[in-house]
Amino acid sequence: MIKQRELAQEYALATAGMVGTSCGGALTALRALADDKSSIDAIARIHRLSAFARRAQDDLYDGEISFQADKIEDANRQWANALVLMDALAVDANDILDNASVKSAVNLQKSGKTG
Repeated sequence: MIKQRELAQEYALATAGMVGTSCGGALTALRALADDKSSIDAIARIHRLSAFARRAQDDLYDGEISFQADKIEDANRQWANALVLMDALAVDANDILDNASVKSAVNLQKSGKTG
């Protein structure tokens, strides 16, 4: 039981670090998507980001409920799932921002505003 509690503490620390990274990246990506003129792709990506965030939120909540009920193994599994989802959210947000940067650079080059 002690090892499971130590694992729970590690998940809590990891979660605290991932929440800021994934949320900040997702919000910045949503802003880039809002500026995107190809609305079908933007809407699909917004739904994907929302699904990752919602599922991570549910797993974090369920993990807390399990932890409070002293179901440490269940809590650890749920928090691990949340971390995987937040990592996927951060990766997807980074991909969106990379693509937005490429589009912006191409558009600037086409307009003659850069080298």
